Order: sequence, then structure tokens, then C-alpha cells
Amino acid sequence: MQSTYQDRLTLDQSQQRWLSAFGELYGSLQRKLYARIAQGESTSAIKPEFCKEHGLSARQYNAMRMALEGKISGTIELLKVRKNDIAQSIKTTDTRRCPVGQENSRSRQIAR
Repeated sequence: MQSTYQDRLTLDQSQQRWLSAFGELYGSLQRKLYARIAQGESTSAIKPEFCKEHGLSARQYNAMRMALEGKISGTIELLKVRKNDIAQSIKTTDTRRCPVGQENSRSRQIAR
């Protein structure tokens, strides 16, 4: 059985600023990593340069890479589901369409 817990942190202003700055930096670095991956670069090939350029440890890089890969694979799966939903909607619409030149009761109601 899996459980989820939630807690609210009580932070002072300096802690809030620090966490906010960390979040902005993390998001920025993750977007830069995504840009390089999207250009076709291998994550293992860019790891040493990226870590040195941004002052990351290998562990921090790996955590960021894994989170990014999770986002990418999740998005790909959602796009597959969306594609199937759209294809099903198209099939449903095609079966409801009446042949050209014929009117159904609904089109007569709209015309009035």
C-alpha cells in the first residue's frame, strides 16, 4: 500500500527567498539540459561539460537528468493517449456525417 504525506513548511523570509532562487536555478538548468538533449546530444556525452559549466556534482546532474527524462516520457505517453482520443473523435464524427446531398432531421432544424 502506498501513502502520500503533505506538510507545510514554516519559513522565514530569507528561507523563502533561498528556496525560490534554488527553484528558479534548477528550472533554468533543466531547460538548458533539455535544449541540449533536444538538439540530439547524448546525456552521457554532455555530462562532464555541463557539470563543469554549471558547478554541478555528478549526483545533481543525474537527478536533474532523470527528472527531465521522466517529464519527457510522461509527455510522450500523454501525446499517444491524446492522438488515440482524437482519432476516435474523428471516427465518431465520420460515422455521424450524412452523405453529401442528403439532409437529416438535425440539418433541417438548423436551416430553419
